[in-house]
Amino acid sequence: MKWKKIENVTTETVYIEKASAEEQKQSTTALNKLHESAQTMKIPNATHFKQRQSMQDATVCYLNNAEDITVNLSANNFKEQQDNVHFETENLPFFWDNYTARLCKNEEGKSIVIANFRCELLREREEYTKEGVDFYIEIALFFKEKQHFLLIKKELYCDAKKEILKAFPQCYVYDTGRFHEYLSWLYGDFNNENIAVFYKFGGWYKMPNGKHIYLNNAMTNVSSSVTLQGSTDEAHQFLELFLTISSEREKFLIILQYSLWAYLACFYEICGVDGLKSVLYLSAPTGTGKTTIAKIVSSPLLNEGEKSVLRFEDTLASLQESLFNNRDIVSLVDDFYPQSDKNSEQSFKAKASMITRIAGDGVIKGKMGANRKPLPDRKYRGGIIATGEYIDLNTHSSYLRCWCANLSANSVDFSGSISVLQGNPKLARAFFSSWILWLQKNQDFILQNLKAQHEKFLTLCKKYFDEPYPRFSSNVATFLTINYFFDCFCRDCVIPYDMQKAQHIILSEAKTQLKMLQQFSPTEIVIQALKDAVDNAYLNLAETEADFCSSDYDGFCTDKHIIIITARMEAIIEKYVAKMNFGLKFTTALKEELIRKNILEAKNDETNFKFSKTRLVSPKRPRIYKLNKGAILNEQR
Repeated sequence: MKWKKIENVTTETVYIEKASAEEQKQSTTALNKLHESAQTMKIPNATHFKQRQSMQDATVCYLNNAEDITVNLSANNFKEQQDNVHFETENLPFFWDNYTARLCKNEEGKSIVIANFRCELLREREEYTKEGVDFYIEIALFFKEKQHFLLIKKELYCDAKKEILKAFPQCYVYDTGRFHEYLSWLYGDFNNENIAVFYKFGGWYKMPNGKHIYLNNAMTNVSSSVTLQGSTDEAHQFLELFLTISSEREKFLIILQYSLWAYLACFYEICGVDGLKSVLYLSAPTGTGKTTIAKIVSSPLLNEGEKSVLRFEDTLASLQESLFNNRDIVSLVDDFYPQSDKNSEQSFKAKASMITRIAGDGVIKGKMGANRKPLPDRKYRGGIIATGEYIDLNTHSSYLRCWCANLSANSVDFSGSISVLQGNPKLARAFFSSWILWLQKNQDFILQNLKAQHEKFLTLCKKYFDEPYPRFSSNVATFLTINYFFDCFCRDCVIPYDMQKAQHIILSEAKTQLKMLQQFSPTEIVIQALKDAVDNAYLNLAETEADFCSSDYDGFCTDKHIIIITARMEAIIEKYVAKMNFGLKFTTALKEELIRKNILEAKNDETNFKFSKTRLVSPKRPRIYKLNKGAILNEQR
């Protein structure tokens, strides 16, 4: 392209002739090179010039090949008709020297090299976790026409050199002090109004407007182990299939309601109401499908590769962290009973007691923080399903923190509904996703009605059940309240559901549960073991003390007491416990409880003591237990 010279230009115009094909090709090549070089360097707000000037006006001409271009050089209309770029020539403290490819600092008229790369602050970022919030700065690093990105904690920003060199060894800082000064200068000029917010956990979260949302991986600014997706039609299909897995439909309704509780628990916590503070214990013989059933309701929302199953061989601290991180989903503890060796048994009892107490009390012990300072206890909500052939918690308080659902052998048809649900996990995901999204949408309605509904059902339970366990009534009232809200959900989603029939099932199952709790009482188990031994002649009791001294008897009776050799009584209890799958141990704590209830008598603070007379048979001076005869045989307790 050639320029045509015109003499004596005042307010006239300059005519540019249309370029030839060869000139167009040359211009395109030149512009491409200019474009490539422009991409490698961002023009800052102010540009440093070697020679000081007050202002430069640069006129930008846009070239095309359509028609001849007329450029008006009138001084009066210059600013209106031209695109002007103003390069301010103030002496900036830091600048990028494109010739040497170095970051420099202006200092007393000299250019001091600082680094072989330059930085640009992109944005600030807030990352929320269950433990709190961390603040970050996103930095772009420019090195040899390449752009790299680094996310650094805000508290470490001014000492970012370490992190930069660690991540990108090709970057080099010549002057550490001036580089730190450069970073501070960058942040001072940084417009940080657009702060990115990122959530690195899932579950219920209270927004600044007071509303609660369920954070999950379907949201763009959330990194979570769970994802919500699916349709209400799929949710309808899941409900029909799940309730027909087993011939014991009533127990599966309880399992379903408990699973729904894990997502409603947050609103119970907000209302300050004690909810379903129990582990759901799913017991059944081997091969019944209990683990498969538990996995269907505990893992449908989890992303691929995530697991809801707690590993029982993990440490107590690890189990606590897993429960805390999964407090808004259902967690599964598989094989919830001790192994045969003594160490495993002791470890199991400690972990089992800890898990049931977390579920029952709603508190996770505070972990150790920075500088070995203990952090405060943390709240727990949600659900824990445990599976096993039998339960062995030893203390009655642990049994009271469990709701047991015992499945019969061969009650599950593996060729039916359970096979469909295993093959299509999207159905379970859709069901629980629909439930959560309904809770989120109707949270105002739930918060307005939850407390009143729970109190109404709690009053009903206190009239319906004659029992001494306040936790039990609260559990039943929670099941009934869940049933009420689930009926509202089904009506909104046009899913058939009979709330009254479900309520009748819940109350019926609660009666069975109450009988089982009474049966699981350690003192009750001891009494039943001794009664069973007497009724079935497992204990060979003499009618008089003289007979006991002269012949091989296990003990004898008086008008008020039963005296039994300790080894024989402990063997009788162990045999009964094994037969009934109770897993109870006749510990010192249990003996002390029997003494408090006037079932077992102590002598000189000893729960068992030596027989005062010498027998003619072995053992001649055995240690004995002295029991209240009325409490054992006539149940006068």
